[in-house]
Amino acid sequence: MIEHTYFGWTQLSHTESCATPTWDIDVRHDTGIRPHADRAVTHGCPDQHCTHDSDFGRVTVRVICRGCDTAHVITGESLARTVTTTDALGYGQAPRQIAGLYLWPGRPVLHGWGPGASGLDDQPHEYLVTTALVDRLTPGDCVGAIGRHRTAGGHPRWWAGAVQVPPPLRVLPEPGEYRLAWAHRTSDHTNPETAAAWIADAIDPAQQKPLVVAV
Repeated sequence: MIEHTYFGWTQLSHTESCATPTWDIDVRHDTGIRPHADRAVTHGCPDQHCTHDSDFGRVTVRVICRGCDTAHVITGESLARTVTTTDALGYGQAPRQIAGLYLWPGRPVLHGWGPGASGLDDQPHEYLVTTALVDRLTPGDCVGAIGRHRTAGGHPRWWAGAVQVPPPLRVLPEPGEYRLAWAHRTSDHTNPETAAAWIADAIDPAQQKPLVVAV
């Protein structure tokens, strides 16, 4: 879900008086040993894939600011680390500007394998839509969303949603999760450009004609 890409993340904070809020980030990988009650450190489990071995991988992320001397230390066990790019991650790219709106891209269906049979597999699968360019996207900024799907006949199409449904009118997700819902939807656009134009009309207060919602 594109909401998981953009929302629910916590920024590391500096002090309020920090004049140069930048971070130096280092990562340390090492091995820890979990001793047994009898102080033995050997582990006799015959399963080579055993997850309760005496040794465990440990990762520490050290984040410091030299401007305000703030330091964050994040530790965990058996953590995976991936080096990738922003287009594969679906976060960190500049939004596309279409129909007077900003389209914030999510993750592609596949990355590094080319466009695939659809011709779009290496392109973002979803977009969040805002009316303004912002430094950090929040749920309240979003006026719509766009996503790719296939029809019953297997044809690629784009759906669009516009005008957020207020939280009291929909089932709330678990704490820390964000699921945007839309009052108006359509699902038969052939590209993101026409879907964005539909959203622009849907959120325009000057539009007096009723919305046609295709399902």
